[in-house]
Amino acid sequence: MKCFLNFILLIFLSFSCKAELKYPQLIPTDQSNIDPSFKIFKNKLAKAVELRDSSFILNHLSNNVMVGFDAESMGIDAFRREWQIGNYNSKLWIVLSDLLKYGCILEKINSTNQFICPYIHALFPDTIDPAMHIVLLHSNVPIYKGPSEKTDIILQLDYAILKVIAWKPEGWIKITLPFNNSQTGFVLESKCYTAYDYRIYFEKFDNSWKISNLLGGD
Repeated sequence: MKCFLNFILLIFLSFSCKAELKYPQLIPTDQSNIDPSFKIFKNKLAKAVELRDSSFILNHLSNNVMVGFDAESMGIDAFRREWQIGNYNSKLWIVLSDLLKYGCILEKINSTNQFICPYIHALFPDTIDPAMHIVLLHSNVPIYKGPSEKTDIILQLDYAILKVIAWKPEGWIKITLPFNNSQTGFVLESKCYTAYDYRIYFEKFDNSWKISNLLGGD
């Protein structure tokens, strides 16, 4: 009986410790519902992505859509080249599908309302270096002792912002633990996103929502 009570106490303390742990987080946020017209457009875009409908995409590009940071990366022709519009196997469909899974944030840029997806790019804290940190996309994401799911789980974190030590081996990211910078762990790359990963901007032109930017990097 005493052993059983000690076991229950251990579990209670474990949960209590987890509840008290504090670390930087970026909680998922979606403001798409603020503008009903954008919500309708976003649903239509998601359906077009599912069907790989190139015509819908081309009809909803701004004339000055940006896919990079130089003059040659601006405009519909640049978008066609970059994303191989018309190619059923273009990476565009995977990128858009991933972006639309996560929340969009409404911002006023140059006096114009624009929606930015994902929320990670729009809301990433100014006080943290986006080039050296990742954001966990889910709750209870396991942090492993080594770059394998067969290794021990050190702990699980919710939507944490973590400092990166190395972007390897392939499929894994080595990070420092938020409670002890001298201790490291590994997280699956598929569970993370960075503020410099792909993001998409939507702007309204003549009462029609269009893609104004789709790019990655800095």
